[in-house]
Amino acid sequence: MKLNGVQFSINNNTIYKVILTDRGKDLFDSRYLERPIPLPESDQEKGIYYFNCSELQFKSYFAPFLNEVIVLEPEKVRIKIIQEYKEALNNYKNI
Repeated sequence: MKLNGVQFSINNNTIYKVILTDRGKDLFDSRYLERPIPLPESDQEKGIYYFNCSELQFKSYFAPFLNEVIVLEPEKVRIKIIQEYKEALNNYKNI
């Protein structure tokens, strides 16, 4: 919480690994509000980022441009995001 702010309580050390598209890198660089801090092992030139933040912060920050983010780790979060997109798509199909 000291690193990312008290608004995002964190109970464990979950490391998120993502690849950002070129547009995703631009959006990441321009969106400052509630942005998680990349860990030193990130390779921003290649678009590979590591974060140690809460799932709430991760999902809240990347939600507006999640189509520009490929979540590599943790697998359970990637699966959860895929499932949420499937459910949203089904909601639109049922209109």
